[in-house]
Amino acid sequence: MVEVKQNKEFYTFWLLKDAARENLQMLENNSRCNGYARMEAMLLSALAMEAYLNHVGPFLLNSWETIEKSLGPKQKLVLILEVLSHSPSMGHRPYQTFHDMFKFRNLLAHGRTRKVIDHISNQDRIPGTFPEEPKTDIEMLITNEKCFQICNRYD
Repeated sequence: MVEVKQNKEFYTFWLLKDAARENLQMLENNSRCNGYARMEAMLLSALAMEAYLNHVGPFLLNSWETIEKSLGPKQKLVLILEVLSHSPSMGHRPYQTFHDMFKFRNLLAHGRTRKVIDHISNQDRIPGTFPEEPKTDIEMLITNEKCFQICNRYD
């Protein structure tokens, strides 16, 4: 009897990034695409970014497997950049996009029911029209501009 052993290295970050790209292409090809495609692309991009940090970490730190579960995505990024002797300016691009990406991911992952109240004065209202419905933090982030910014920043 011959025993055959197969090995495969699976790159989770690549799968997630491809799925995000596919959603982004749907948006580019179909202007009537709803907000779910944007939301999915943004969320998958955040998951891909953290998976990529988890991919790179063990190459740079022998202790990565031990510490990575106790670190958030920003801490992982800062630690990796520190090992590479790079001091990021987290308030500027592309690091600001990283912040936006994980703010969005966290709003979804730790979602709660919210009541949104918007105060509209009579002078702001156009007669015969209804004011736009107030939006949550999540809804304000699900825009084409923010989606393309987040999804294209890390290619």
